[in-house]
Order: sequence, then structure tokens, then C-alpha cells
Amino acid sequence: MVNATLARPPRTVPWTLRLVVLFGGVLPQVGWGLLALGLALTMVFGAIAAPLFDDPFAGPVQRVVGKIVRVDDTSLRINKNDVLAVHFEVQTGDRTRAGCSYAITYRRGGNNVPEVGSEVQVEIARTPAAPMRIVGLDTHMLPAAAQLVVLLPIVGAVLVLWGVWRNARRLRLLVHGEVATAMLVASEPTNTTIDGRRVQAMTFRFLDGQGRTRTTIVRTHRPEAVTDDVAETVVHDPGTGAAVLLDALPGQPQREANGELQPAPFDRLALVMIGPTLALMVWQIGAWATA
Repeated sequence: MVNATLARPPRTVPWTLRLVVLFGGVLPQVGWGLLALGLALTMVFGAIAAPLFDDPFAGPVQRVVGKIVRVDDTSLRINKNDVLAVHFEVQTGDRTRAGCSYAITYRRGGNNVPEVGSEVQVEIARTPAAPMRIVGLDTHMLPAAAQLVVLLPIVGAVLVLWGVWRNARRLRLLVHGEVATAMLVASEPTNTTIDGRRVQAMTFRFLDGQGRTRTTIVRTHRPEAVTDDVAETVVHDPGTGAAVLLDALPGQPQREANGELQPAPFDRLALVMIGPTLALMVWQIGAWATA
């Protein structure tokens, strides 16, 4: 970044730059990706997996004799084994009820997949919905453990909130922080790598307005981005000591010659907004599908 004067606080930050700073950086982008993927998997698995709680067959059940009417292949495989849909009928009172249970092909050796036309024992739960299943088979294509995929969007949401909260504090410094120049005094490699590059913990030292020595640490896998000048511009809070290098902010804010902040380029804004847009689209699709 060209070493230019930064306008006095409070500064005007264009809305495009605000979005880039808020949603940019590795943590929010990883979070948005996990959130979108997790929502998609939760919608798919949640519809075909057994519930984790409230098993209707855990209580009293009624057992009746049913008859297999057909066995269909599904498009689902578990550990290279096909999941089969076993359709059956039972006679309850004066009416015939149809049901479906699921089995896996590897159970054929144990005679757990009944033949068409054979009689089987059927359990009917004593609940208002009165679901049915063939004894020894499942009511859903996937086991209840598949519902744990819901943890993925939860982790993604936590990463997004954490990253946005941290970036919001940096944005506040960009608006209200005092300006100083910082010098690199130490750099140490960490145990983290991003894109095959080792993340460096880089310590910068600067003097605040009262002449006190302050330091701020930048962790980045692109050290060249924060060492392109002899002295780096830093914005800081004299009261708390919080500080951030301008070049360490998401999008690396650029300045006019008079120190006013420039709007973020469209390509950077578009890149940052891919994650939130994708997560919102998946959420809307899920809301539409379950409406």
C-alpha cells in the first residue's frame, strides 16, 4: 500500500468496504462454506434419517402379521451396500394399511430381507401417528447417527459469528482509531498452514499519541502483504491498546491522496459475498422444500 495520510477519525468508510472488512478473512469464509454445506446435508439427511430422539417404538407396540408386496432398490448406498425399500401390507380391523421398511443388501445372507409374498411380523407403535415397521428392519434409510450432520452448520455459524465479531472490532478501529506507523520487530512461524504456506506470527511496534510503545501481532500466511512498506500504517485505540494494521484488514483498504478511504473493488466484494449468498440460497431452498 502506498504510504498516504489517513483521514482523521471518525472516518467515512464506504459501504462496499464495510462489507469486505466485516465478512472477509479466512475465518468467516470457512464458516460460510461449512454453513452452506451443512445446511444442504442436514436437509437431505434429516429427511431420510431416523430421529435421534422420540423413538415411537421405544414404548408399547402392537404386533401383527403383514405380507410383503414388493422390494425396491433405492439410490442410496451405505458402505458399498445397497439400501432396499421393503413394502408391506397389514390388515387392521376392516382396512388394509401399507407401509415401508428399509434393509441393507448385506443382510440377505442372514435372511433379513424377506421375499415378496412372504409373511412377516410387523410392529405398530401405540402413538397417534401409529407408524409401522417390519421387525428387525428400519423405518428410515439412514440410522439416527446421520442426524449428527446438523453439527456441521452449527460449527459454521459459530465460525461466522466469531469472525464477524472480530472484524466488527477492527472496523470500529478503522472508523475511530488513531493513526500511527508500525515497524516489524519479530516474526515467528506457527504450526498452521494455509494454501501450503506457513502462517507467520509477526510483531509490529509503534508509538501512540502519548509516546507509549505499543505492539500488535499479525498472523498471516502472506507476510509480503504486510511488509511491502518500510513502515506500516496502524490504527489503534489509545485507551484499550487494541490495534490493527491497515494492510492486515480484509481487502487491504486503499486510500486517496487526501487520506479518504476508497470503496472496495467489485471483484473483492463479489468474492467476499459468495459465502453469505450461497448459505442464504440453501436456506431459502430448504424453507421452500419444507413449506
